[in-house]
Amino acid sequence: MLGYAHDTTVPSLKDGSGLIEDSVGKAEKLNRFFTSHSNIDTSEAKLLNGTRAPQTVTDNIVILCEKVEDILKNLNTNKALSSDGISPQILNKICPHEPAPSLAKIFQLSL
Repeated sequence: MLGYAHDTTVPSLKDGSGLIEDSVGKAEKLNRFFTSHSNIDTSEAKLLNGTRAPQTVTDNIVILCEKVEDILKNLNTNKALSSDGISPQILNKICPHEPAPSLAKIFQLSL
């Protein structure tokens, strides 16, 4: 990433010798980056045939996008980068609202 944006958008991303300015292009670039680092083997995965797993305590838990965004806004920005290379400052100050819906959905589906 090249710099700090004064608004709430994700800063331009460097792609080879050029810059990605539009939101869709940035999302695709980040998606390619994260999927290239995935090591989940789904070749043997099987979909459920319409049967639902028994209800558990976690079925009553609802992950709200607003709560995920609140957590991102309260990240300790003095911490170092994690293994994914994303700075807590980016998630905290620049764009906590952009990843929040996706993270909320991932968290909800993982219950």
